Amino acid sequence: MIRNNERLVKIINKLIIVFLIIFLLSISNSIFVNQLGYYGVLILLLAKYWLTKENPFSKSGLELPLIWYMLSELISLILSPYKEEALQGLMKRYFLIPMIYTTAASINNFSEAKRVFKIYIGGTLITR
Repeated sequence: MIRNNERLVKIINKLIIVFLIIFLLSISNSIFVNQLGYYGVLILLLAKYWLTKENPFSKSGLELPLIWYMLSELISLILSPYKEEALQGLMKRYFLIPMIYTTAASINNFSEAKRVFKIYIGGTLITR
């Protein structure tokens, strides 16, 4: 049973990287494919958590700066004379925060992070 879980976790890790690459390559050109990649990573991370009982979303050190950022966005919304546009901007920026943690949780080591970054830069240069 434990051996099967280890094999399944390895498969899930590889699928997470595939969906992360799909997510990163489609950021600049397809919202539908981008969402498939993002939610694919998120669902696989949750499946991995269910199998291993290890929290994939560890602290990154960005918590305090992100809280200050969210607070400043909220204050700018309150003080803005254009509430609808400010609210739309606020929601767009707030929805980016889970993407930071999902991306950070899906990368296991530094060499993998470098490879994913190179794929992102290369894909963005090619698709732009």
